[in-house]
Amino acid sequence: MFFRTTAVMAFVLFMIGGSLAQQAAIKIEAMSPGRLHHLGLTGSTTTGLSVVPKGGVVYMSDRDLAGGTINSCVWQMTSKPGGSLADLDSTLTHWTTFRPDMTGQYAIKLTITTATGTDDTTITITAANFTGVGSVGNVPPNIAQGQCAGCHSGSIPSLADKVTPWKTSGHAAMFQRGVDGIVSSHYSSSCMSCHTTGLDTDPLAVNNGFDDQMTSSGWLFPSTLQPGNFDTLVANHPQLAQVGTIGCEMCHGPGNQHFGNAAKTAVSIDIGACAACHDEPWRHNKVSEYENSKHAELIWSSSFRQQPSSSDFMTNSLNNCIRCHDGQAFINYTNEVGTDTRSITSVQNLTCAACHEPHGTPNAYQLRKISVDTLANGLAIPSTVGSGGVCMNCHKSRRDGETYPITTSISSHFGPHHSPQTDMYLGKNAHSFGQSIPSSIAHSLVQDACVGCHMSATVDTGSVARDKIGGHSWGMTYREPGVEIDNVSGCVGCHTGITHFRDIIAAFDYDNDGTIEPFINETHGLRALLAEALPPFGVDSVDWRMIQASPDSVRLKKAYYNYEFFEGDASEGIHNPKYAIGVLQRSVSILTGVEFREANGVPEVFALHQNYPNPFNPTTTISFAIPRQATVRLEVYDLVGRLVKVLANEELPQGNYSAVWDGTNVAGTGVSSGIYLYRIQAGTFVSVKKMVLLR
Repeated sequence: MFFRTTAVMAFVLFMIGGSLAQQAAIKIEAMSPGRLHHLGLTGSTTTGLSVVPKGGVVYMSDRDLAGGTINSCVWQMTSKPGGSLADLDSTLTHWTTFRPDMTGQYAIKLTITTATGTDDTTITITAANFTGVGSVGNVPPNIAQGQCAGCHSGSIPSLADKVTPWKTSGHAAMFQRGVDGIVSSHYSSSCMSCHTTGLDTDPLAVNNGFDDQMTSSGWLFPSTLQPGNFDTLVANHPQLAQVGTIGCEMCHGPGNQHFGNAAKTAVSIDIGACAACHDEPWRHNKVSEYENSKHAELIWSSSFRQQPSSSDFMTNSLNNCIRCHDGQAFINYTNEVGTDTRSITSVQNLTCAACHEPHGTPNAYQLRKISVDTLANGLAIPSTVGSGGVCMNCHKSRRDGETYPITTSISSHFGPHHSPQTDMYLGKNAHSFGQSIPSSIAHSLVQDACVGCHMSATVDTGSVARDKIGGHSWGMTYREPGVEIDNVSGCVGCHTGITHFRDIIAAFDYDNDGTIEPFINETHGLRALLAEALPPFGVDSVDWRMIQASPDSVRLKKAYYNYEFFEGDASEGIHNPKYAIGVLQRSVSILTGVEFREANGVPEVFALHQNYPNPFNPTTTISFAIPRQATVRLEVYDLVGRLVKVLANEELPQGNYSAVWDGTNVAGTGVSSGIYLYRIQAGTFVSVKKMVLLR
């Protein structure tokens, strides 16, 4: 319900203000369906903008930007349109509301008193009626009404064309697709409040929104959902059609007072505009997911500020912190413009609009710039990462792993930037010690890279981890005492049958402890070996000061960089198993002289590995390990136990092997889609696993 965002912003502003005297501020509160429910309130949603619908309720709360506790406050409405009877419902409480009864501007003054003194501030709120976007159903805009398309569709050279890209967005045609029966056979009038402009349930809010025009026009929701319903609406009720869409005024406020006056329209990337529709649990839970994400916890330091004199100010280079720690600055970066001066002194959270272009883009989900710049070593990130490219704009090391440990003095901040996930995923930019370190192939084939796993949906709506893993939470694990839930929904296609990441058993004893364990245990073992090989030596911790003082500091810095690289990636090696293992093993070997057995060498135990790919079509590979000579029989069965095919039946010496199944039976005929079992028997060793064939 976006409470934490507000609290985080207050903290950030406090950090900016330092220990300054009190600084009064008024927060226009957004009210989503989820937040109204949480607060026990009834009424229509609000977006938290300074431009509001006439007749709707405006919620406001007090703030002290210096971070002090407000002991008392006084609210005043210092001006309002002539003839207005509007007034504040309370003048001495931390929250107050009012209902603008006329179009025009209302000035609200707040005076706060804290332990250090008194301060006041005044804001202006514009109340307006809705006009419609002016380009729905090919109905031309009505300039006299101030419809958006009259100015923002490219007709005025000084204004960017926002209407044309908006028409390509899912927002533009959502209502049309709904009444035409394309969205769902269950689409109903209850869906219209989020799919049209200005529809509310408040009888006192008469402001030319969809509900008001629907009443005056006599239009009724169609009894049968079928193509042509919207065209009929356009033909018979063109003015209603102009608000029969998720239009500009849903995000910028009603527009009949605007007419080119920037002060009478709202531009904000705050989450409130999106939350009005995307925060209605349980179905519409994107905001709830986001609030549980680390993106909602803005990470900020005054040291991030960039001055116009900085060479990074306009270039948005990897040294520009603001581009990833401020929502508007990230938008500027994706639009290939420099950091704006606003970002020097204030910060905005990484909300929905930071990643999604509200006006529409040619790609899926209205994502902002997907093409990304290079890693710090100059490697161009491939376009095959798809939607995950948005994440990769920020989640990278910002260091050249080969040169940085050599040229940079060690300190408490030494190492790659805290989130080098892109570098790990691509298998690049750790320090290699002059050796080529191979990468895993499987995870690089995940569709949309980061998105494919971190945003994979969870299906358990009753789980305590609901909204805390998957989706826009981007979370992969949920932990509390006695509860351990992993988001494996993006993994089970290949790792059939797992419920936790620890169910994925390593193919080899990578950390040389004599036991083949869950993969993440193997990487933990290697990480511990590397820590023990670094000062103070022999313990699972590292002291950078001792590295600094060592006569062998350069070599130690290289290994320490890799230690921080693995730690910062925070995936326990899962992002790129082979590369993570290689980086850790190489670093330990350099420091200790210990050599690790190759994973493709002599196996220590019998093993049957999960086939890959899985699901598959037309072929899949099944790998297995034989530690000593044995008669090996590898067979495929269907679910009722009938033998489908024998893939191996022979005496084999010790080694690692693989067999390919092409989806045919003993007669060479292709079998149907479904779940199949593959079984190995090697001496007394027997193992069975599942695989899925999709035709």
